[in-house]
Amino acid sequence: MTQEVLEQVVKTFAAFPWWNYKQVRAYLHEQGFPVTLRQVQKAANKSGWSILRKSLRKRYKITAEEFRPNDNYLASSLLSLVQSVLEKLEKGESATQEEIMEVSTLQKLSDELDIQALPSSSPFLPSVSQSETTLDDTIRCRYCGSTNVSRKSRKPRWKKYYDEQGKLQKVAVYRYYCRNSECSHGTFTHFPSSLQPYSRYRKEVRIIAVKLYTLCYSTYRRTSNALGVTNACVYRWVSDFGDELLPVAVLFGLVRSSGVVGVDEKYVLVPKNDKKGGKNKRWMYVYFAVDVYTYDLLHIAIFPNKDLKSAQRFLLQLRAKGYHPRVVVTDLRKDYGGVIEIVFPSATHHECIFHAEQEITKRCKEIYGKEGKQADKLKKEIKKIFQSQTKKTAYKRYQKLMKEKNRYITRKEAESIFDFLEKHWPKLVNAIESKIIPKTNNSVELVIRRFNQHYQSFCGFESIHTASIYLSVFEKIYRVTPFSQDACQRIRGKSPLQLAGYDCIKIPSIDKIYGEVIEMRR
Repeated sequence: MTQEVLEQVVKTFAAFPWWNYKQVRAYLHEQGFPVTLRQVQKAANKSGWSILRKSLRKRYKITAEEFRPNDNYLASSLLSLVQSVLEKLEKGESATQEEIMEVSTLQKLSDELDIQALPSSSPFLPSVSQSETTLDDTIRCRYCGSTNVSRKSRKPRWKKYYDEQGKLQKVAVYRYYCRNSECSHGTFTHFPSSLQPYSRYRKEVRIIAVKLYTLCYSTYRRTSNALGVTNACVYRWVSDFGDELLPVAVLFGLVRSSGVVGVDEKYVLVPKNDKKGGKNKRWMYVYFAVDVYTYDLLHIAIFPNKDLKSAQRFLLQLRAKGYHPRVVVTDLRKDYGGVIEIVFPSATHHECIFHAEQEITKRCKEIYGKEGKQADKLKKEIKKIFQSQTKKTAYKRYQKLMKEKNRYITRKEAESIFDFLEKHWPKLVNAIESKIIPKTNNSVELVIRRFNQHYQSFCGFESIHTASIYLSVFEKIYRVTPFSQDACQRIRGKSPLQLAGYDCIKIPSIDKIYGEVIEMRR
């Protein structure tokens, strides 16, 4: 191995980093520089290229046409980094701490705070006639809030707006100097409190639009027709409401839950996206994390794919909010198994028994076909196992069924039923005789049904951006909206945040929340 051979091999690898040893050897032969395959390998090892090449291929996609970062490697690295940051943050003083409480304690706390069911006439829907345009005599800088101001312009500018009757009116507005030395602007235009720059619609109209859209499960088109405005106006107003709202933890200083969280997902139509081509390009997935006992929506997010990395990202986001569940309830998706152990190592993973029974019924139907008696008998025995009152009885019935499985395997395909039951058994039986772990994931299904009530009017989201906006709006509205009087007595007339033990007096109404959002954007 001479220095000349080493240099020629390294130069060739540098020019064609996607080539293997044989291609480099063939190229050097063509260039009149005969080398052996062993010399190429030795040069790669001695120069360090073999180590560098292995590292590059792990991090980048290298071909003759492109040299770009590997998406899978970047995603894995980012998830690992996020998890390590969370672990370091949790060892110190985290910004938000979770208060895990027993359901009985939450109910007791609800009674102590004198949280009552809301009246049938929702306080979130005051009469439209109560709206009025008011002029604010206190003049403040729009940017810093200082009252140390002086008028700049002698002649007024005329601001046009629509009054309650929909007639075009105008009011005089002036430019002012801000005398606050720390203000970054120095001048501003003062508007009456109910009016907005670059808009002729009053603040009250915006609030009514948000109420119609959210609480009445309406659409942008219906809301705009009802108020006589454009679809784009309603879209912008609702977007402001979703984007600017602060998390519940900021309002209350902690996140409270029962520690038992159900996780599930729903597919939604999103035609405009940057997802890679394929038959599922137009479909994305909304993930839900719900407190099983308070029905509180702890987290919601949308992802392009339903896979292992999406599940891990979603659970890491849940953890970043301050939640550390002791039980995580899911369906039978295999993606959650290893991910839950990584993100929440101390949590118990339980799989929904209802989903398991559904899967077994489906398999029995596919395998046994017309042999209904054999299938019915097997389903009855399996259902009997999960109806056991104690784990001891459940294990006894399970072991008896597994010993007698040859009686039911009249076809080879029937073995898959027993393989399925054996694989999922540890994560199904842990709910039996447990006072904490629920048998099903019905609480998440309830929230998804509430989500569907409005999503069905969309017939899909236009883009992932509009989908994210609606998810943000839905989360806030759902958590403060009381359940109907037809719901079970424990939750009747109470909102999810009230069921979680939060002081209902501190839960602001839509009027107050959106009013502050509008003032902030002035």
